[in-house]
This record gives sequence, structure tokens and C-alpha cells, in this order.
Amino acid sequence: MDGEVDYGIELVVPGRLCLIGEHSDWAGGFRSQNDQIRPGMAIVACTNTSQVIRARVLPTSNGMLTLKHLPLSIENQIPLNLSCALDLCNSSNSLWTYVGGVICVFLERFAISHSAGMTISITEASLPMCKGLSSSAAICVLVARAFNQLFFNSSLTLDGEMELAYAGERRNGSFCGRLDQSVAFGAGSAVCMRFDTERVTCTPIKAKLHSEHTEPIAIVFADLNGTKSTSVILKELQSAYPIAKTEEHSNLHECLGLRNELRCKAACAAIEETNAKRLGEIFGDAQADFDTCAVPLSASGELISPRLHALLSDPVAKELSFGAKGVGSQGDGCVQFVARSLTDAQRLVNYLNSEKGGCKDATILVVPPPRPRYNDTIEEKSRAKRARSDSQCRIESVVVPCAGLGTRLYPASALIRPKGLMPVVDPRDSFLKPLLLVLLEECLVHSGIEQVILVVTPGQEEKSVRTLLSPPNIQLYQRLRPAQKTYSQSIQKWAHKVHIAYQDTPEGFGHAVEIGTRSLRKQEPFILLLGDVLLHTPLKTTVVSQAKECFRLFNGKASVIVLSRMKREAIGAYGCAMTEKVTLECLSGSELSGHVFQIVEVVEKPVSDDDLSRLVTENNDYFAILGPYAFTPAMTAELSRTVQNNTRHSGEIQLTPCIQNLLQTEVIYGLALDHVSPLDIGVPTEYAKTMKYILSELEKR
Repeated sequence: MDGEVDYGIELVVPGRLCLIGEHSDWAGGFRSQNDQIRPGMAIVACTNTSQVIRARVLPTSNGMLTLKHLPLSIENQIPLNLSCALDLCNSSNSLWTYVGGVICVFLERFAISHSAGMTISITEASLPMCKGLSSSAAICVLVARAFNQLFFNSSLTLDGEMELAYAGERRNGSFCGRLDQSVAFGAGSAVCMRFDTERVTCTPIKAKLHSEHTEPIAIVFADLNGTKSTSVILKELQSAYPIAKTEEHSNLHECLGLRNELRCKAACAAIEETNAKRLGEIFGDAQADFDTCAVPLSASGELISPRLHALLSDPVAKELSFGAKGVGSQGDGCVQFVARSLTDAQRLVNYLNSEKGGCKDATILVVPPPRPRYNDTIEEKSRAKRARSDSQCRIESVVVPCAGLGTRLYPASALIRPKGLMPVVDPRDSFLKPLLLVLLEECLVHSGIEQVILVVTPGQEEKSVRTLLSPPNIQLYQRLRPAQKTYSQSIQKWAHKVHIAYQDTPEGFGHAVEIGTRSLRKQEPFILLLGDVLLHTPLKTTVVSQAKECFRLFNGKASVIVLSRMKREAIGAYGCAMTEKVTLECLSGSELSGHVFQIVEVVEKPVSDDDLSRLVTENNDYFAILGPYAFTPAMTAELSRTVQNNTRHSGEIQLTPCIQNLLQTEVIYGLALDHVSPLDIGVPTEYAKTMKYILSELEKR
């Protein structure tokens, strides 16, 4: 067999190391049986490019699947059909069994041509096998990605690849958790994962800009050269679920629930700030909490783990690290340290691999800040300072609440939920689309937004949204016109930037927004969009872009709400703002000058004569609050306080009181754009007006 392959598409998939949050993935899965259990949360780091599985894949037309492992000089070839894939699942080679599992899942769910085939040639396997780095998940993701790129033109989202890889690995009886599929994010990535029953939400962790002296965080992990039984550990700990029957059970629920969530959030912040010392402290806290709450449930003694605890108290290891903890299910399997520096990391590796250290295969995993280090010059320091300032006023994330029963749209809402899936003709391209798709394109395609967080109700709403973002089945796709196929492919170019958050019960609009903000980075500004309102403008610049620009002009120090003029008879259905005219030097020369007002009060759905007389503008109309809203991080804090204090109005956690509270501590400006037409689909009569308006716009062409 030829030792080199120089054709096809190269795919690279790393392994992963769970830094914080082990066991919380399966614990969060018990929420379907006990909703008092907190969702699970974990911080995962993917291995660097020195520990990956690298392969080249090539499409063929012989209907065969050819598998090559060049480093091991192994080759296998089978017809690419379900029967042969099932046989591959029973192979004596564990590598081929995982490949077979993923192929089975694909062939069961998708149709491919009888002549379609492919060659997968593994050219590098530097990722250690069976060392707790999810090498099996890496193989499964690699095969799923190969199918996606060769047969589906990369139309599957990242979530789609992860789901199919997970199903393929489980197909062979593997007890892998949802953590493992994070390898799909790529070498060097750090990911925050949330687990709520079978739902998984992944958010990449982005490090902020740092000084020229910042080193990346160096994690040293090693095989303890001991023994443990993961199945025994899981059986003992899962005896505390789903219902806590003893005080020890309750302690474990708290350890893997709320306290784990707080640690994970703190770890996210530490990674964002490249703060190795803080991350090491979190490691130590996590280990101490686990020892206190989990060891009493370990009748077998597996979690006493003498080798692990001896190394955690080793004076040499402590001198070279900020903190340490066990890995995975814990026990005497592996250990991980946060080194004090890259130099100390190498010293620690040498010590652990020595006879005195007693470990083997100690390795460094670098969690890198994605920004370059700067030279020690006045010019570069100035550039770094400007970049930090720019990050405070640059908005990259949008929250779109979509949850709700849609009672005003019944009976249509019995079938079409969330109501943002109601169809409209997009004036941009004349395609009939769910409104939500139009909003997503406005953000991710036309406004420079990097991520959109959709807040939905779990169940059918979630399924419908995921279907919207997934490629059509192959039978439908083949029948689409060329323009429709092109459009379908375009969705997949940005669908991975859409993240789903869940509002389990309808607690109010403010509650839904607060859930969405939980996926934001610390101190991150964001834009809020209503999921049932389209703000149409004949200009090339979107309303979202104009809100972003206004926010930038205020240097991110003031929130901005786009206001829509509305007559008295209609304002009672919306929030309304009282404003004052202002002259601002920062808007001098801007097209937005003359359109900005200072908001002094907000009222939810005003109906009393007193409110209406107080809120009326000099033009004898009203400023309705339909968004977009560009909020400073202060709104995230205000929403969090409101939810924690369970502050309700008319039985719900509302947004308008939060805005009113924010007015007490910071300035909020209203941006009134005369050329914007708010198109509401949440009420039948307004929906009809929206369709009529869009028709008139199309007829103008």
C-alpha cells in the first residue's frame, strides 16, 4: 500500500479534555425525570494540532468505501451499503466499528447514489487512543464530516455533524457522553457545553485581547498509571439520581448542579482573560467539592483514588502549578494541572514522566488566546488599547426570543410554532420564507453579526427551528430549482452561528431575554430582536446595522433602542417611550444626527388618558418600542437580578420594567428612523397588513 496520499480533501479532528464539569452531562440528562435538577455544564478544551487524527477523503464512483490507516498499514474495502456497514460494526478492529456505526446512521437517514463511493485515508494518528481524550469521538466526527463534505456539499451544520457522530458512536454500544462530540470544534478550541435532558448547547469561548506579556494557559495532563472502573463509578454516583433520597444525594446534586454551573462560568471568564492562576484555583475548588460530595457515595472505594490524591499534594507538582484535579469520571485514571508558565509546564511534564512522578504520557495542552501578542512598542500598545476599547462598543451577538404559545394566531399557531415561522415573502429575493429566516439573514448575512441566540420552547418548537436550519432531505433537494438549491446551500454557510436556548415554561418576555443572555460572554453588549416583527427599510443598510452604528458612536457606554412612530389607536399593544430632544457632539456629521432622542421613561402598553397624554410627541404620534434594542452589559446584569429576585408584573417577568430600572443608572437613547416600516406578524390584522405592504414593495420593482 502506498505510504503517501496527495489527493482529496484534508480533514483534521482533535481529541478533547474536559477541564471542568465532568459528570454533569449525564446528571443534566435526568432533568426529564426531575425538573429540580440543574442543567449540566462543562468546559472542554480540544487538543492542539500535535494530537489529532488527520485524513484525506476522496469521492469515487465505484460504490465502494475504502478505508486506509497509513501509519498502521491497514486497509479495508466494502460496498457502501447498509448491510455491509452493519458487518463493519462487528469488525474485530475497534477503529472500523466506529466508522461502520456512523455510516449506518447516514445510510439510514439519507439516500445517496448507488454508484457513490469514497476513500478515507488516515495519514496521521498522533491522538493517543484509549487515554480519555475521546479518540473514538474524533474518528466518528471525521467520518461524519467526510460524508457531509463529499455527499452533501457541506450542507450539514456543525451541530448536525456532532449529532450524527454521536448517534454513530452510540450505535456500537458505546457509553460515550455528549461531551465527546466537542472535538468537532477543531484543534485548540475551548467550548462551554450545556446539557438539558438530550439537548446540548455549545458556545465557543473567545479569549480577549491581552498585553504583550500574556502567555497562553498551559494544561498538563498525564496518565496516573493506575486502574479504575468508570462503569462502577457511574453506577455509584447515579444511585443519587433522579431523586435525592438522602442528604448525601442532595449534596451531590448541588455539587454537579448549581456549584458546578458557577465554577464553569468562572472558568469561562478565566479562559477569556487568559488567567491561569484563577483557573488553577477553580480546579482546586472543583476537586475539593467532588471529594466532599462524591467520595461518600463510593462504596467500592474507586473515588478514594490514592494515586491521584498523592500527586495533588506532591510538593514538586504544587510548586510548578496553580492547581490540579482529576479527569473524566475521576478515580486513578488521569490528572490535569494548570501550569504556572509554559516553562513550568515542560518541567512538570518531565517530572511526571520520571520514576518519581510515577505517571506516563504526560502532555501539554495549550489553551491559546486567539489574539496575537504585541511587540513592546508605544505604537503597538496604543493599538492594543484601541482594540480593547473597540471590543466594548462592537456588538457581535443577537438574542431573539421565539418562545410562546402564539394564542392570537390560533388556530394557525397549533401547527406553526414558534410564530416566527409564519411565512412572508422576503422583499430582498422574493422567496417565501419563515419570518425567522429573514431575521437571521438580516443579522448574519447583512449586518456583520457573529452569533444569534434563539430562545425557544423545547419540544416541537425546537424541532421546527432545527429543521429550518438543516439541509432538506435528499429527495426534496433533488427536486428544487437551481436557485432554490443555491439558496439552501447558502443557509448552511451561516447556520452554525445560530445557537438555541430553552425557555421551559412561559414566564414572560423578560425571562426569555434573560435566558438568551446566559449564552453571552461576560461584559458583552448585545442586540435584542423581537421574533415576530420585521423592520423593513428600502435602504441597503439594515436596521440592525444602524442600531450597531449608533451604539458604536456612543462608544458602547449607552444603550440604544430603535423607535417606531405609531398612531394613538395602535400604541396600546406595544411598549412606548417618552423622549427628549438632545444635541450630541459624537453624532456630528453622522447620518443619524437628528434622529436620536434621549429616553426618559418607558411604559408597557399605555391605555390610560394620563399615560397617553404624557407620552405623545410633538408630531401628535407615539414612539413604539419594537426594536432592535442595542444593550450594554448592564442590561444583562439587570435581567439577572430581576430573575433571581423573581420580580414580576402582572404575573410575568417583563422587559419594560428592566429598561425603566436601567434608566436610573445609565443613559438610553432612542433612534427614530423615518424610513423604517415595522411589520408585525403576531396579530392576524397586522399580519394581513404586513402581507399587503410586502406586495406593494414587490410591485414597485
